[in-house]
Amino acid sequence: MQKKSVTTMEEILQPHSHSSKEVNLIVLGSPGVGKSAILVRYLTKRFIGDYHPLLETVSSHSTVVDDKTVLVHIRDTAWKAIDSQQRENHLSWADGIMIVYSIMDRESFESCKKLVDKVLQLCDEATPISVIGNKADMLHMRQVQFEEGLAFCRNRNLLFSEVSAGDSYDSVEKAVRTLIQEVRHCRKKKEKSKNSEGGLKLDIRQSLKNFTEKRLQIRHRTSTL
Repeated sequence: MQKKSVTTMEEILQPHSHSSKEVNLIVLGSPGVGKSAILVRYLTKRFIGDYHPLLETVSSHSTVVDDKTVLVHIRDTAWKAIDSQQRENHLSWADGIMIVYSIMDRESFESCKKLVDKVLQLCDEATPISVIGNKADMLHMRQVQFEEGLAFCRNRNLLFSEVSAGDSYDSVEKAVRTLIQEVRHCRKKKEKSKNSEGGLKLDIRQSLKNFTEKRLQIRHRTSTL
């Protein structure tokens, strides 16, 4: 059975270990784009439309991704209400980042693009970022075309999806699961790189040791002559 819990921001300010079985995600976006609704839909499969715009929470959810149990911590932020140091701390905490806009709101998409560029300056370049266009069910009120979001993300090598927190759990779950998969993939890639570096250093140390031993052997033979 999947477990869910909700706590306040203050209760989870302690540094996270970034263990292989846990993933930290952060959700960013302008007020009113539905980022909190996306979070609640993912956690509970229910839709709730109204939220306090300045409330920050961290929710924990146990799920299965690629046949592995993963404990996901998702931080819902009031990005504009926190200072620059808090923003850096939030991004440092995160293993993956979701940035949300509303397809019904052209201004939210422009704000999303600016936010992406800001985040790219602040976070680790290896941190996966997913741009999510919410309210995809409201096609008759669409102001941002799917192709616009896709082109923007392709240009920056970001994940992209459109979802409907109000209409579809599946689209939301897929977007979050894809980001978790990318986080896990990046971790494996980084770990493989570290192991390769460690092996190279070991080879160098062994070569130096062999070289030193050969020199000592040559000196010993020379002294016996």
